[in-house]
Amino acid sequence: MVLFLTLDQTNVYSQNEWYWQNPYPQGNRLRSVHFTDMNTGWTAGFNGTILKTTDKGTSWETQISGTSANLNSIQFKNYNTGWTVGDSGIILRTTNSGANWIKQVSGTSDPLNAVYFTDINTGWAVGYSGKILKSTDGGVTWIPQISGTTNWLRSVCFTNNNTGWIASGTSVLKTTNGGTQWISYPSGFSFDLFGVYFSDNNTGWVTGSSQILKSTNGGLNWVSQSVSGAFGLASPQFINNNTGWIVSSYYDLIFKTTNGGDNWISYPGGSSGGLNSVCFVDGNNGFAAGNFGTFVRTSDGGTSWTEPNESFADYYLYSVKFADQNTGWAVGYDDNISTSYILKTTNGGTNWNRQYSNSNKPLHSVFFTDQNSGWAVGHTGTIISTTNSGANWISYPSGTSANLESVFFVDNNTGWIAGQSGTILKTTNGGTNWNFNTSGTNYFLMSIFFIDSNTGWFAGDGGIMRKTTNSGADWTFIPTNTTTSLLSTYFTDSNTGWAVGGNGKIIKSTNGGQIWTDQSAGTNNYLSSVYFANNNNGWISGYGGVILKTTNAGVNWINQNSGSNNNLFSVFSFDGNVAWVVGEGATILRTSFGNQKKLELKTEIEGLYDPNTNLMTPDTIKVFLRGASTPYPVLDSSVSYPDSNGNATYYFNSISNNSGFYIQLKHRNSLETWSGSQLSFSNDQLNYDFTDNSFKAYGNNMKQEGSVWTLYSGDIIKNGFIDIGDLVAVSNDATELVSGYVNTDVNGDNYTDLNDILIVYGNSRDYIRMITPLFQP
Repeated sequence: MVLFLTLDQTNVYSQNEWYWQNPYPQGNRLRSVHFTDMNTGWTAGFNGTILKTTDKGTSWETQISGTSANLNSIQFKNYNTGWTVGDSGIILRTTNSGANWIKQVSGTSDPLNAVYFTDINTGWAVGYSGKILKSTDGGVTWIPQISGTTNWLRSVCFTNNNTGWIASGTSVLKTTNGGTQWISYPSGFSFDLFGVYFSDNNTGWVTGSSQILKSTNGGLNWVSQSVSGAFGLASPQFINNNTGWIVSSYYDLIFKTTNGGDNWISYPGGSSGGLNSVCFVDGNNGFAAGNFGTFVRTSDGGTSWTEPNESFADYYLYSVKFADQNTGWAVGYDDNISTSYILKTTNGGTNWNRQYSNSNKPLHSVFFTDQNSGWAVGHTGTIISTTNSGANWISYPSGTSANLESVFFVDNNTGWIAGQSGTILKTTNGGTNWNFNTSGTNYFLMSIFFIDSNTGWFAGDGGIMRKTTNSGADWTFIPTNTTTSLLSTYFTDSNTGWAVGGNGKIIKSTNGGQIWTDQSAGTNNYLSSVYFANNNNGWISGYGGVILKTTNAGVNWINQNSGSNNNLFSVFSFDGNVAWVVGEGATILRTSFGNQKKLELKTEIEGLYDPNTNLMTPDTIKVFLRGASTPYPVLDSSVSYPDSNGNATYYFNSISNNSGFYIQLKHRNSLETWSGSQLSFSNDQLNYDFTDNSFKAYGNNMKQEGSVWTLYSGDIIKNGFIDIGDLVAVSNDATELVSGYVNTDVNGDNYTDLNDILIVYGNSRDYIRMITPLFQP
């Protein structure tokens, strides 16, 4: 049964329609972070996001949550056992370090905001409308408790199995009998409380808005502590009665005290646009997570914070355009340093590199006619152009201070721009000079599109649309029968076109725009961009992570799983299969239906392989494709079930041909192993055999069984070493006569016994450990 669940949850992940290309490893809001030691931690957030790291956050593995609900809190009591809770009453539990997350029956569909366990059996989850749940069996079952309030309960903390506190509106709930009875104590202040933490039975803090309160009598009375420049204070944590930290969910600040809160000092915490959770494992090593996938860490007690992988949280990408399947650009604005932002890829989005325009204005639209010639426009009349693929961008005078929203070229010489106050500009010399066209309107124009050098349309606020058939010399009014703002328009020929805008508006014309008919979006979200690869296949992007796709000219629009709640501003595609979407938080997503890459892989696992029969007991293996250079980001992943000969096929959606990567293998009780060299797909295909030579593994880190090279077995607790910790885990389960599909069954016979102990003992005696580009002893 466990094996079945593993495969089922993995398939949910492998069928995701869109994949994060930027930021790394994803850009959803992270609500909670928890580390069990200075290397190993998890973070959880929106859209069912769960990430795990074993190297202080330098690299992250996406774990399969099996839900798209927002996850609000995560906690681990040891390396293996943890819980996360979230919206719709979701409670997930893992007993194998997150390799599998199993949904628990909570008995509620109300949002749950926080979870806290005092040991591996006893814990509480709290949430909406005074909801309190308690478990005494590690989260397998949950029993409601009476809170006596309908307030939102946002945070919970216990110092032992009996004594705990909950942040409840403007009050604090307290129990001294494990939650059988909760008593409300007013904070004395009028603001809602977001966080609560007690370092012992008497000393505790609560936070909310711009206030920090402290109690020294177990929460009966509270006094205000002075803090400057704070707002949205959350996630208090103390390692003793003096030293603690609090984060701001609105600003990039982390506050620290070393005297129990008498003084708080603020430190910059990166470029997150807000941090939601902080976790310290000792006085020096701490971690924080926040909006748009931001993760920061400190090794000096919080005086300085670094981002192992830049989050781009304050960056907004408003437009994306590709010149071919590999070469593309996305433009926007870096609010953190007030400058324009340009990213370029040459491998289909697997990697993006920053380009510089020397402009401090937001860029709203980009257009390339080939790999070299491109233009971008933006705030206060900004126009920049390149003739060398973006290596240099040159600014050209526009003659206006109006904000420019959309640029379109039909060849390297002829192009138009639309913008604020009915502005239309045209060039016939590649953008060196721009002339005004009379649009006949003062509306804000959001989109301009030409099907050839003569015929084009613009659309904008108030449902305005006009058409030209003489290259913009004259613009004719077109009735759209809507006053809803139209943000984007696209035509596949001189007759067939679409426009999209506010409140889920989609309209289509089949006669050049003279008559428009509504199409159903299935959403009321703002729709920001529409793009068609041909008359049938098109996409729409929108706010709140909305991506719609049609394969029948818009008769039906299907809401796709974008994997994000971020506002998405632009979509671009070449054909009915490959497309990109960009948005806030520097979001870049890609889909590649019909262009899957196929990896034919052969692997053998020491404990499961029998050299006498040359056969292996089949078991699930996860394959990650890791970037070719530091920090070796996860580019894509897949799961398969090798046959008895070790052969399996793995499919990948978000990587391009000829893009270099390492293969990373993960199995439930084997040592993590990487390919010995960088590899790439050619013509969507790659064959690789780990079994025929030790150099096929990084650092030659495999074990020879007869003539076959196998992955080392025995890393039960998944810390990169086969050592005493693994031996103890196997020995304990062998003593208890544990059976079934469990991690301590190393040889795959469904029993944990002496045979498994001998395999683990042999490798621990030989000091076998992981060797990868990220982990070299």
